[in-house]
Amino acid sequence: MKYWLTCAALLATAGTTRVAFADLPEGITYDDGYAYFKVESHGSVSNNRPTHEYTFHANARLLGTGIAQGSAFKFVIKQGRRTLHSFVCEGRPATRPRQHRDNPPDMFVVDDCTDRDTRLNVDGDLTVEVWFIDDATDEEHLAHTHTVDVRRLRQENHQGIERPADFVVNQHGWTPVALIDQTPARHQPMYSQDRPGDNSVSVVFHWSPVGSMGPLSLRCSVNGERVQFPVPIVPRTRVRTRASDASEIHRAGNSTEGDHVNFYADMFHLPITFGESSHAPRLEDHPGRWECLIRDMQRRTVREFAFTVADGAIQPHPEEVAGGLHFPEGVHMLDVSIPADSPADARTDPATARAGAFYGHPWASEEGRAMAQRVPQIGEAFPQSARRRGRSRRRRRSRR
Repeated sequence: MKYWLTCAALLATAGTTRVAFADLPEGITYDDGYAYFKVESHGSVSNNRPTHEYTFHANARLLGTGIAQGSAFKFVIKQGRRTLHSFVCEGRPATRPRQHRDNPPDMFVVDDCTDRDTRLNVDGDLTVEVWFIDDATDEEHLAHTHTVDVRRLRQENHQGIERPADFVVNQHGWTPVALIDQTPARHQPMYSQDRPGDNSVSVVFHWSPVGSMGPLSLRCSVNGERVQFPVPIVPRTRVRTRASDASEIHRAGNSTEGDHVNFYADMFHLPITFGESSHAPRLEDHPGRWECLIRDMQRRTVREFAFTVADGAIQPHPEEVAGGLHFPEGVHMLDVSIPADSPADARTDPATARAGAFYGHPWASEEGRAMAQRVPQIGEAFPQSARRRGRSRRRRRSRR
């Protein structure tokens, strides 16, 4: 659902003086795994001169009950000390469990928040402050501060004349991050808008994939012992709200050639269950260290991942504890490895992965740093015009 109309209506209040706080109210936390930022290019040509512009789009979510209807998110975009733009979107309450209609909302969400009337034309590292505006008190609370890396891709026609540039957010920091969701019956998976079903386990990977992968299957062992799956095929769905792409176009003889970069998030529905369900292996029947492979039909490994089960529940990754990360109940990070010869990945960027995750979160645990160090170089991180040369980029530390 698009929120730009709501944004336009609220922009008039964005400059209103409110009491501002450096953190969220007690009982409310920021969902680190839900934040997603992208840009949409809107260049044009006037008098044979191109303009290079884009709109900025944001997803964010808070966890907690009692958030007043009519509350909102404010996004403040800065470069260095200069504020480039700020915009406001009203959020919507959401409820993860669906057992009863009278369940109080336990999440507060905004998807695709943007201001379509304001265009930006800067690339490089941007600081994005996410503010929560509490409608009950009219107070503003700083929920999180991110660093978002915007890249500019040159475009030209068959005569070599420059055309409006294409822009894209560097999403390579998501590559070593995968989230596993132990979803109880009648609960909604973390990113899915599908109708809730039985007890289930799903995994979300972010990547810059090749065009088509075909069917994929799962192979797991627990404490070294193979787990038998009646049907090892892993269905997957694309998370529509977490997708972005851009193209570089350059002259090639009397024609043009393009170099495309895309970033997607795919949800894999694993043949694993828990609780009263009996249609697949149950987590509580296999305590210990799970080590899994997702493979294509030629038995080539796409992803390796691991997690620990105790008392029937998936346990937090060490990075969650060391880094103070917050996710919905039942959602945790996986320990991920990417094969250097992965048939699914078109591009990776080990340098971005090593710098941190979640748009500015520096790795806080040895396990997190090791996971980032394992990201191999596959292809080029970006088309040529969007690569950074000759300077080191200073990464700003993520702040809460």
